[in-house]
Amino acid sequence: MKMLTIAISSTLLALGSAHAATSSKLVDEMEDYVRDLIRAHPEVIGDKKKTQAREAMVNNAGQQRVFELTEDEAKLLRRRKDLVKDTDYRATLEKIKALHSKDPEINFLIKYAEQEKIKSAEKLLAYRLMMLNYAQAAEKVAAHRSKIMHIILKKYADYKAAKSKPPQSLHDLELPQECEKFVNSKGKKVDWIYIGHLGPQLRTDNSHIVLIEPEPNGDLRICGMDNGQVTRFQNNSIEGAINKLLETIKKDGVNPNTQQVATNTTSASLMKVMKKIALYKDLYNNKLPNSLNDLKIDEADKSYTDPETGEKTPWIYLGKSSKIQGSDGVKIIIAAPKAHQKKRLAGLSNGKIVLLNDDSIAPLLK
Repeated sequence: MKMLTIAISSTLLALGSAHAATSSKLVDEMEDYVRDLIRAHPEVIGDKKKTQAREAMVNNAGQQRVFELTEDEAKLLRRRKDLVKDTDYRATLEKIKALHSKDPEINFLIKYAEQEKIKSAEKLLAYRLMMLNYAQAAEKVAAHRSKIMHIILKKYADYKAAKSKPPQSLHDLELPQECEKFVNSKGKKVDWIYIGHLGPQLRTDNSHIVLIEPEPNGDLRICGMDNGQVTRFQNNSIEGAINKLLETIKKDGVNPNTQQVATNTTSASLMKVMKKIALYKDLYNNKLPNSLNDLKIDEADKSYTDPETGEKTPWIYLGKSSKIQGSDGVKIIIAAPKAHQKKRLAGLSNGKIVLLNDDSIAPLLK
């Protein structure tokens, strides 16, 4: 049976007095809380009856000293005075929200804590429940992400063993569908940050990082190591290094989160086209050509060549009319007419050539 579990040291609720007693006010609030929880998420009681489940949840909270107050605290609560500092309350709420937990009990607790007009007893109860449940909720999220990362690292190790080099991207690996993307806090599937092909850029004592989750798990950032280990770092200790690396890579025209530099024959043709475009811009005051016909391009480079079939198809030239623009203002001005291995070759307005995930660019090219 799945129920609201409160499992952390009771020292978190140290009351500063040996004369603490159970507050009937908090007990009443807890009974209302679990009643509303079960009504909103009946799945949390499993095969138990509602009455049994409510009693179990309330009793469990009592065992963890959620309801204990000193005499002075009880007096203040009866006078509807806040016993929790707003700064502490807000910090704890933001901390548990940062977990992006999918657990219905945690999400219910967050909604309860976010009430616009929350009473002093409700606020105290919410604060104590958040304090008690944070550690367990964080561990559940971390365990799930670590499990997926272990699967990816196994595929990574197998590829290295077979090819004697790391894969250029995760698309080179035959990953299970549930591992291909990272599900972020908004429920959107995004790319993992893969840097294994770059070598030991972020070193540790006995290995180096090859895979990074795109967003942290609360205070932690889970990373996959070249030796197959999954390590949890304090996010504030590693985030700066990650961002600095990504910024450096971005300047070089490669973003390991979404792109890879192209190195095949087809990209060589696009490089020649991009050089012609750059020359045109130099001659005509930074103006892009209206079409590729304005350029003196060799016949062999006028079309995209399918790496598998050898079929030639004209490049998609967007030029100055392109509306496909990144957050940094850089536009896609030319693209391959089709994808290869789920990647689409493209040229940018800053002169860079990249490979983009086709599922993100194909709809825009239509």
